Amino acid sequence: ASDGAGITSPADLRGKEIAVSKNTIIEYVTDEILAANGMREEDVAKVVIPQIPVRLEMLRSGNLGAAVLPEPMASVAAASGSHYVIGSGDLGINPGVIVFSRSALQDKEKSIRAMYRAYNKAVDDLNNTPQSEYLDLVVERSGFPPAAKDVLVLPSYRHAGSPAESDVTEAVRWVTSKGNTAAYGYDDLVSRLLSEEK
Repeated sequence: ASDGAGITSPADLRGKEIAVSKNTIIEYVTDEILAANGMREEDVAKVVIPQIPVRLEMLRSGNLGAAVLPEPMASVAAASGSHYVIGSGDLGINPGVIVFSRSALQDKEKSIRAMYRAYNKAVDDLNNTPQSEYLDLVVERSGFPPAAKDVLVLPSYRHAGSPAESDVTEAVRWVTSKGNTAAYGYDDLVSRLLSEEK
């Protein structure tokens, strides 16, 4: 939240402007934050600002009451005077996904299994290596602003795994409510490849 906006808890978002990008994980998280705090979409004024750097600068300059930002921009905002209110992790929302086409799952199963083994090894390496040893590379290769290096705290990473069916059902419900797609079931969207790997 912008410094001076009077927003220190999710309840303070009621009636305020919140900058989001429409029909994205950012808007999904926003709606979930509202719902978890007894509010509906109509209880706030969403301002659609798709460009993350613009959203960040408008928040920092006080032109917005609040903005939903991904990391490391959320940390950059907090380090420069904005206030952290709530995030996806506070609600148990893990926005990370790995997507393969149906044909890739059928034709490249061996390669996909190898990719998951490499991914999980990288998770172990990252979790067992001090962040200071690789943070410069992360900031440089990711195109993050240099200020991110001073404030970014990377999480403890988890091995690849399938999402809970309830999480997929909720995400599909949200997307469908926005008129963006037909309803899909869990098995339409999630491969059993990971569960077979164990």
